[in-house]
Amino acid sequence: MRKSKKISGFTLVEVLVAVAITSIFAGVITGVFISARNAFISNSAALEVHGANRLAMDWIVRDIKWANQTVPSVTISGTTYTTGINRLVLSVPGIDASGDIIEGVFDAVVYALNGTDLIRVVSPNAVSGSGSNRLASNYTIANNVNMLQFALNADNIGITVNTRRTVLNSRVLSDTLTTAVSFRNE
Repeated sequence: MRKSKKISGFTLVEVLVAVAITSIFAGVITGVFISARNAFISNSAALEVHGANRLAMDWIVRDIKWANQTVPSVTISGTTYTTGINRLVLSVPGIDASGDIIEGVFDAVVYALNGTDLIRVVSPNAVSGSGSNRLASNYTIANNVNMLQFALNADNIGITVNTRRTVLNSRVLSDTLTTAVSFRNE
């Protein structure tokens, strides 16, 4: 008499069920991972947009508080900047080498949009006098600026900065900051 050997293993149906369950599990895990990644990218971009907006607003507020008045227009390196709804020209006191104010000397600080870049242009002695040691500069303080508005009121300057950025090829992030600032002597 012959003894039959029992062969152990999985049937084809059991293997197919195991593969199906594993595939569903892997699909769910991948979906969760992709959603988490997209949320991270989107939230990081939102923080960058707000941070850039906040930095720009801080620079503008600081210079307005330092300034003694707005200037109708100033010419710096052949470019004329005129104070208006989307451009601000400030007269700030000139400073000596130790950072002390020089009486009667005023430098120009300009905020304007160059495309979607918010630029800050500084020109020593551009308003009046001579001898200021403030460094001339022209640099971008924020990118992706959609709107820059100034409202010149009797007792303050209203500022609105809006920054936009598209992330993940479709989602538009927008951040708007608005404030009003008075000159240091008012």
